[in-house]
Amino acid sequence: MMKKSFSNLVINTIFIFTLISIVWASDLYMPVNIRKAYENGTRSFDGKPGPNYWQNGADYNIQVEFDPETRQLSGSEKITYYNNSPDLLTEIVFHLFPNLYKKGNIRDFEIELADESDGVTITAMALNGKKIDPSPDNKSLEYTHSSLKLSLQDPLPSGNKLKLNLSWHYVLNENSHMRTGVVDNSSAFIAYFFPRIAVYDDIDGWNDFKYMGTTEFYNDFGNFEVSVTVPQNFIVWATGTLENPEQVLSHKYLNRYREALTSDNVIHIVDSTECTQNNITTPNDSTKTIKKIHATKAPSRRIERPRCPAPPTELGKLNRSISRSPCL
Repeated sequence: MMKKSFSNLVINTIFIFTLISIVWASDLYMPVNIRKAYENGTRSFDGKPGPNYWQNGADYNIQVEFDPETRQLSGSEKITYYNNSPDLLTEIVFHLFPNLYKKGNIRDFEIELADESDGVTITAMALNGKKIDPSPDNKSLEYTHSSLKLSLQDPLPSGNKLKLNLSWHYVLNENSHMRTGVVDNSSAFIAYFFPRIAVYDDIDGWNDFKYMGTTEFYNDFGNFEVSVTVPQNFIVWATGTLENPEQVLSHKYLNRYREALTSDNVIHIVDSTECTQNNITTPNDSTKTIKKIHATKAPSRRIERPRCPAPPTELGKLNRSISRSPCL
Protein backbone atom coordinates (compact mmCIF):
# COMPACT_ATOMS: atom_id res chain seq x y z
CA MET A 1 0.00 0.00 0.00
CA MET A 2 2.80 2.40 0.89
CA LYS A 3 4.64 1.50 -2.32
CA LYS A 4 1.50 2.19 -4.39
CA SER A 5 0.90 5.52 -2.65
CA PHE A 6 4.52 6.48 -3.17
CA SER A 7 4.27 5.59 -6.87
CA ASN A 8 1.11 7.66 -7.23
CA LEU A 9 2.84 10.53 -5.47
CA VAL A 10 5.80 10.36 -7.87
CA ILE A 11 3.52 10.20 -10.93
CA ASN A 12 1.41 13.10 -9.69
CA THR A 13 4.51 15.14 -8.91
CA ILE A 14 5.97 14.52 -12.39
CA PHE A 15 2.62 15.43 -13.98
CA ILE A 16 2.34 18.64 -11.99
CA PHE A 17 5.96 19.54 -12.74
CA THR A 18 5.43 18.86 -16.47
CA LEU A 19 2.25 20.94 -16.48
CA ILE A 20 4.00 23.82 -14.72
CA SER A 21 6.90 23.55 -17.16
CA ILE A 22 4.52 23.80 -20.12
CA VAL A 23 2.84 26.84 -18.60
CA TRP A 24 6.17 28.48 -17.86
CA ALA A 25 7.47 27.73 -21.36
CA SER A 26 4.40 29.33 -22.94
CA ASP A 27 4.86 32.44 -20.84
CA LEU A 28 8.60 32.87 -21.36
CA TYR A 29 9.59 36.44 -22.07
CA MET A 30 10.81 37.04 -25.62
CA PRO A 31 12.77 40.25 -26.39
CA VAL A 32 11.03 42.53 -28.86
CA ASN A 33 13.78 42.28 -31.49
CA ILE A 34 13.72 38.47 -31.46
CA ARG A 35 9.91 38.33 -31.56
CA LYS A 36 9.98 40.71 -34.52
CA ALA A 37 12.35 38.36 -36.39
CA TYR A 38 9.88 35.48 -35.97
CA GLU A 39 7.00 37.68 -37.08
CA ASN A 40 8.95 38.79 -40.16
CA GLY A 41 9.71 35.19 -41.10
CA THR A 42 13.48 35.50 -40.91
CA ARG A 43 13.64 32.98 -38.04
CA SER A 44 11.55 29.91 -37.21
CA PHE A 45 10.79 28.15 -33.94
CA ASP A 46 12.35 24.88 -35.11
CA GLY A 47 15.75 26.60 -35.23
CA LYS A 48 15.98 26.71 -39.02
CA PRO A 49 16.23 29.92 -41.03
CA GLY A 50 12.80 31.33 -41.80
CA PRO A 51 11.40 31.65 -45.34
CA ASN A 52 12.47 35.31 -45.44
CA TYR A 53 15.95 34.81 -43.96
CA TRP A 54 18.81 36.87 -45.40
CA GLN A 55 22.46 37.66 -44.79
CA ASN A 56 24.54 40.56 -46.01
CA GLY A 57 28.01 39.87 -47.33
CA ALA A 58 31.16 41.36 -48.82
CA ASP A 59 34.02 40.58 -51.18
CA TYR A 60 37.49 41.66 -50.02
CA ASN A 61 40.60 42.17 -52.13
CA ILE A 62 43.44 42.80 -49.67
CA GLN A 63 47.11 43.65 -50.09
CA VAL A 64 49.08 43.53 -46.86
CA GLU A 65 52.76 43.90 -45.97
CA PHE A 66 54.43 43.08 -42.67
CA ASP A 67 57.83 44.34 -41.49
CA PRO A 68 59.12 42.09 -38.67
CA GLU A 69 61.79 44.63 -37.67
CA THR A 70 59.33 47.44 -36.87
CA ARG A 71 56.31 45.16 -36.35
CA GLN A 72 54.32 47.47 -38.60
CA LEU A 73 51.58 46.01 -40.73
CA SER A 74 50.41 48.11 -43.68
CA GLY A 75 47.54 47.25 -45.96
CA SER A 76 44.99 48.32 -48.51
CA GLU A 77 41.71 46.73 -49.44
CA LYS A 78 38.89 46.95 -51.95
CA ILE A 79 35.51 45.93 -50.57
CA THR A 80 32.27 45.25 -52.39
CA TYR A 81 29.43 45.18 -49.85
CA TYR A 82 26.04 43.66 -50.66
CA ASN A 83 22.87 44.79 -48.90
CA ASN A 84 20.65 41.70 -49.01
CA SER A 85 18.49 43.00 -46.17
CA PRO A 86 15.08 44.60 -46.76
CA ASP A 87 16.35 47.78 -45.09
CA LEU A 88 17.74 51.07 -46.33
CA LEU A 89 21.23 51.36 -44.81
CA THR A 90 22.24 54.86 -43.76
CA GLU A 91 25.68 53.91 -42.42
CA ILE A 92 28.42 51.31 -42.68
CA VAL A 93 30.16 50.01 -39.55
CA PHE A 94 33.72 48.65 -39.58
CA HIS A 95 35.45 46.61 -36.88
CA LEU A 96 39.01 47.69 -36.08
CA PHE A 97 40.00 44.71 -33.93
CA PRO A 98 43.70 45.66 -33.48
CA ASN A 99 42.44 48.64 -31.47
CA LEU A 100 42.31 46.22 -28.56
CA TYR A 101 45.87 47.47 -27.96
CA LYS A 102 45.10 51.15 -28.54
CA LYS A 103 46.14 53.53 -25.80
CA GLY A 104 43.27 54.37 -23.44
CA ASN A 105 40.97 51.55 -24.59
CA ILE A 106 39.39 49.29 -22.00
CA ARG A 107 39.93 45.54 -22.31
CA ASP A 108 39.18 42.34 -20.39
CA PHE A 109 42.78 41.74 -19.34
CA GLU A 110 45.94 43.62 -18.51
CA ILE A 111 48.61 44.16 -21.14
CA GLU A 112 52.18 45.31 -20.92
CA LEU A 113 52.51 49.06 -21.26
CA ALA A 114 54.97 48.65 -24.13
CA ASP A 115 52.28 46.94 -26.20
CA GLU A 116 49.94 49.93 -26.13
CA SER A 117 49.92 51.64 -29.51
CA ASP A 118 48.09 54.25 -31.55
CA GLY A 119 45.84 51.52 -32.88
CA VAL A 120 44.70 51.32 -36.48
CA THR A 121 45.42 54.44 -38.52
CA ILE A 122 43.25 54.80 -41.62
CA THR A 123 45.35 56.69 -44.17
CA ALA A 124 42.98 56.68 -47.16
CA MET A 125 39.32 55.96 -47.86
CA ALA A 126 37.00 56.12 -50.84
CA LEU A 127 33.33 55.29 -51.38
CA ASN A 128 32.25 54.32 -54.89
CA GLY A 129 35.38 56.00 -56.24
CA LYS A 130 34.89 59.26 -54.32
CA LYS A 131 37.64 60.08 -51.81
CA ILE A 132 36.74 60.56 -48.16
CA ASP A 133 38.83 62.33 -45.54
CA PRO A 134 39.70 59.50 -43.09
CA SER A 135 40.65 61.82 -40.22
CA PRO A 136 38.56 61.99 -37.02
CA ASP A 137 37.73 65.59 -37.97
CA ASN A 138 35.45 64.33 -40.73
CA LYS A 139 31.90 64.58 -39.36
CA SER A 140 30.73 61.68 -41.53
CA LEU A 141 33.07 59.36 -39.59
CA GLU A 142 32.81 58.28 -35.97
CA TYR A 143 35.76 56.46 -34.41
CA THR A 144 34.83 54.55 -31.26
CA HIS A 145 36.56 51.93 -29.10
CA SER A 146 37.18 49.32 -31.80
CA SER A 147 34.81 50.45 -34.53
CA LEU A 148 34.45 53.02 -37.26
CA LYS A 149 31.07 54.29 -38.47
CA LEU A 150 30.71 55.85 -41.91
CA SER A 151 27.51 57.84 -42.49
CA LEU A 152 26.26 57.45 -46.04
CA GLN A 153 25.25 60.63 -47.80
CA ASP A 154 23.36 58.40 -50.24
CA PRO A 155 21.84 55.50 -48.26
CA LEU A 156 22.27 51.98 -49.65
CA PRO A 157 18.90 50.52 -50.77
CA SER A 158 17.90 46.88 -50.37
CA GLY A 159 19.34 44.67 -53.09
CA ASN A 160 22.13 47.11 -53.94
CA LYS A 161 25.88 47.17 -53.36
CA LEU A 162 28.63 49.70 -52.78
CA LYS A 163 32.41 49.74 -53.20
CA LEU A 164 34.90 50.90 -50.58
CA ASN A 165 38.67 51.41 -50.67
CA LEU A 166 40.72 51.69 -47.50
CA SER A 167 44.41 51.91 -46.60
CA TRP A 168 45.68 51.50 -43.04
CA HIS A 169 48.56 50.56 -40.79
CA TYR A 170 49.23 49.60 -37.18
CA VAL A 171 52.00 48.17 -35.00
CA LEU A 172 51.67 44.53 -33.92
CA ASN A 173 51.80 43.80 -30.19
CA GLU A 174 54.98 42.08 -29.03
CA ASN A 175 54.46 40.64 -25.56
CA SER A 176 50.83 40.67 -24.43
CA HIS A 177 49.15 38.01 -26.52
CA MET A 178 45.45 37.65 -27.15
CA ARG A 179 45.16 35.53 -30.30
CA THR A 180 47.67 37.74 -32.09
CA GLY A 181 51.19 39.05 -31.71
CA VAL A 182 54.90 38.35 -32.07
CA VAL A 183 55.65 34.72 -31.17
CA ASP A 184 59.45 35.09 -30.93
CA ASN A 185 62.23 36.91 -32.75
CA SER A 186 61.65 34.83 -35.85
CA SER A 187 57.87 34.45 -36.12
CA ALA A 188 54.53 36.16 -35.61
CA PHE A 189 50.85 35.28 -35.67
CA ILE A 190 48.81 38.16 -37.06
CA ALA A 191 45.07 38.02 -36.51
CA TYR A 192 42.11 40.28 -37.40
CA PHE A 193 44.46 42.53 -39.32
CA PHE A 194 42.10 44.38 -41.66
CA PRO A 195 39.14 46.75 -41.28
CA ARG A 196 36.15 44.48 -41.66
CA ILE A 197 32.51 45.47 -42.14
CA ALA A 198 30.44 44.46 -39.14
CA VAL A 199 27.40 42.20 -39.34
CA TYR A 200 24.05 43.80 -40.07
CA ASP A 201 21.38 41.26 -39.17
CA ASP A 202 17.65 40.81 -38.61
CA ILE A 203 17.94 40.82 -34.81
CA ASP A 204 20.03 43.84 -33.84
CA GLY A 205 20.80 45.65 -37.07
CA TRP A 206 24.47 46.69 -36.89
CA ASN A 207 26.44 44.60 -34.41
CA ASP A 208 28.61 47.43 -33.13
CA PHE A 209 30.17 45.68 -30.14
CA LYS A 210 33.35 46.64 -28.35
CA TYR A 211 36.08 44.04 -28.81
CA MET A 212 37.51 43.58 -25.31
CA GLY A 213 39.81 40.66 -26.06
CA THR A 214 38.14 37.53 -24.68
CA THR A 215 34.92 37.34 -26.70
CA GLU A 216 34.54 35.38 -29.90
CA PHE A 217 33.64 37.01 -33.20
CA TYR A 218 30.47 37.36 -35.22
CA ASN A 219 31.22 38.00 -38.90
CA ASP A 220 29.49 37.74 -42.24
CA PHE A 221 30.59 35.16 -44.76
CA GLY A 222 32.62 36.63 -47.58
CA ASN A 223 35.03 36.05 -50.43
CA PHE A 224 38.67 37.04 -49.99
CA GLU A 225 41.63 37.54 -52.29
CA VAL A 226 44.72 38.42 -50.28
CA SER A 227 48.31 39.23 -51.22
CA VAL A 228 50.81 39.00 -48.35
CA THR A 229 54.31 40.46 -48.64
CA VAL A 230 57.07 39.66 -46.13
CA PRO A 231 60.87 40.16 -46.23
CA GLN A 232 63.36 37.77 -47.74
CA ASN A 233 63.90 34.51 -45.81
CA PHE A 234 60.52 34.71 -44.12
CA ILE A 235 57.79 32.31 -45.11
CA VAL A 236 54.03 32.45 -44.72
CA TRP A 237 52.31 29.36 -43.38
CA ALA A 238 48.78 28.86 -44.63
CA THR A 239 46.08 26.26 -45.04
CA GLY A 240 44.25 25.91 -48.32
CA THR A 241 44.79 24.75 -51.85
CA LEU A 242 47.70 26.23 -53.75
CA GLU A 243 46.37 27.37 -57.13
CA ASN A 244 49.62 28.21 -58.93
CA PRO A 245 52.24 25.76 -57.59
CA GLU A 246 54.11 25.81 -60.90
CA GLN A 247 55.02 29.45 -60.26
CA VAL A 248 56.36 28.96 -56.74
CA LEU A 249 57.76 25.41 -56.46
CA SER A 250 60.85 24.08 -58.18
CA HIS A 251 60.33 21.08 -60.46
CA LYS A 252 61.24 18.37 -57.93
CA TYR A 253 58.84 19.61 -55.25
CA LEU A 254 56.16 20.54 -57.74
CA ASN A 255 55.96 16.89 -58.84
CA ARG A 256 55.63 15.76 -55.22
CA TYR A 257 52.93 18.36 -54.60
CA ARG A 258 50.91 17.15 -57.57
CA GLU A 259 51.31 13.55 -56.43
CA ALA A 260 50.08 14.47 -52.95
CA LEU A 261 46.88 15.92 -54.39
CA THR A 262 45.74 12.55 -55.72
CA SER A 263 47.54 9.96 -53.61
CA ASP A 264 45.99 8.11 -50.66
CA ASN A 265 49.45 7.75 -49.15
CA VAL A 266 51.33 10.29 -47.04
CA ILE A 267 53.58 12.27 -49.36
CA HIS A 268 56.42 14.30 -47.83
CA ILE A 269 56.76 17.20 -50.24
CA VAL A 270 59.80 18.51 -48.32
CA ASP A 271 61.62 16.54 -45.64
CA SER A 272 64.03 17.75 -42.98
CA THR A 273 67.13 16.74 -44.94
CA GLU A 274 66.13 18.96 -47.85
CA CYS A 275 65.31 22.05 -45.86
CA THR A 276 68.81 23.51 -46.02
CA GLN A 277 69.27 23.03 -49.77
CA ASN A 278 67.53 26.32 -50.61
CA ASN A 279 66.07 24.91 -53.80
CA ILE A 280 62.47 24.34 -52.78
CA THR A 281 60.94 27.50 -54.23
CA THR A 282 61.55 29.51 -57.33
CA PRO A 283 63.70 32.61 -56.68
CA ASN A 284 62.34 36.15 -56.52
CA ASP A 285 63.71 39.52 -55.44
CA SER A 286 64.02 40.77 -51.85
CA THR A 287 60.47 39.95 -50.77
CA LYS A 288 57.99 37.17 -51.22
CA THR A 289 54.29 37.34 -51.58
CA ILE A 290 51.33 35.03 -51.24
CA LYS A 291 49.14 36.10 -54.12
CA LYS A 292 45.39 35.80 -54.31
CA ILE A 293 44.48 33.63 -51.38
CA HIS A 294 40.92 32.86 -52.38
CA ALA A 295 38.73 32.17 -49.38
CA THR A 296 35.01 31.93 -48.69
CA LYS A 297 35.32 33.35 -45.18
CA ALA A 298 38.63 34.80 -44.02
CA PRO A 299 42.33 34.01 -44.49
CA SER A 300 44.48 32.63 -41.68
CA ARG A 301 48.27 32.94 -41.78
CA ARG A 302 51.40 32.59 -39.70
CA ILE A 303 54.62 34.38 -40.63
CA GLU A 304 57.88 32.72 -39.67
CA ARG A 305 61.56 32.88 -40.50
CA PRO A 306 62.48 29.25 -41.26
CA ARG A 307 65.22 27.69 -39.19
CA CYS A 308 66.79 26.75 -42.49
CA PRO A 309 66.43 29.96 -44.53
CA ALA A 310 64.50 29.62 -47.76
CA PRO A 311 65.33 31.71 -50.82
CA PRO A 312 63.08 34.66 -51.52
CA THR A 313 60.04 33.53 -53.40
CA GLU A 314 56.63 34.52 -54.56
CA LEU A 315 54.20 32.17 -52.88
CA GLY A 316 51.09 31.64 -54.88
CA LYS A 317 47.36 31.56 -55.06
CA LEU A 318 45.51 29.70 -52.35
CA ASN A 319 41.90 28.65 -52.43
CA ARG A 320 40.37 27.91 -49.06
CA SER A 321 37.23 27.64 -47.03
CA ILE A 322 37.90 28.66 -43.47
CA SER A 323 36.58 30.02 -40.20
CA ARG A 324 35.07 33.42 -39.57
CA SER A 325 38.08 34.59 -37.60
CA PRO A 326 40.42 36.49 -39.89
CA CYS A 327 44.13 35.92 -39.24
CA LEU A 328 47.41 36.45 -40.98
